[in-house]
Amino acid sequence: MSKRSIPNVDWANQLESVIRQFVKEKLELIMREEIKHFLEIEQAGTPNRRNGCYQRNLDTQYGRIEGLLVPRDRNGEFQTQLFAPYQRHTGWLEEAFKAVYPKADVQRCVVHKVRNTLSCVRKKDQFEVAENLKLIYRAPNKEMALQMFQQFESKWSSKYPREVQSWANELDVLLTFMDYPSSIRSVIYTTNAIERTIKEIRKRLKPMNSLSSLEAAEKVVYLTIQDFNEKWAGRKLRGFAEAHEALERMFEECYN
Repeated sequence: MSKRSIPNVDWANQLESVIRQFVKEKLELIMREEIKHFLEIEQAGTPNRRNGCYQRNLDTQYGRIEGLLVPRDRNGEFQTQLFAPYQRHTGWLEEAFKAVYPKADVQRCVVHKVRNTLSCVRKKDQFEVAENLKLIYRAPNKEMALQMFQQFESKWSSKYPREVQSWANELDVLLTFMDYPSSIRSVIYTTNAIERTIKEIRKRLKPMNSLSSLEAAEKVVYLTIQDFNEKWAGRKLRGFAEAHEALERMFEECYN
């Protein structure tokens, strides 16, 4: 019996399903760690204990997650920090990852933020707004970047209040890269390198009108990644050699 081919649209749906399952598993892992900490630290010395789980649905940027297992305690006092009790939607998962890796730094893509902002700006203002934003994320240090943002805020808040407020709300995670050595900032303030990798994987998959199975698609992705690994094994990203000692000191101070 011949295997039925999986059209590209079905492959995309299956891939989205795999991603949602991955996110679901990580959210449940985080909540298990949360309730463990809650019972062992906050409820130490009390008879309170775990009392199974309840299920709920949650809409995320990756689609709807069905049947998310949320742990509960016997006294009904535990509340996950990932979402409010009656919240049905969640956006960024930064808080979730910080719950597991509390010392991790979060960097939101500056390039995407600029693009999204310019898409909401009138065409005649786009060039000037873009140039003003450059003064923020290309500043020599965080102090100067904050000063440039204050100027940007004063200049544009009356005309584009929502866009300026959005920058104000996200400024901390947009400027995380400023805490790192200057030689590598241009590499870590954007996700363009990751997107190029994903684009290359899609390029490899596109010529195939159909795939025999999900495993066949996974094999193509695996071989593509292996090819990247061989090409990149001997390469050094620009600026990391100069930043090596500074990065070592940063991580020693953070994790020791």
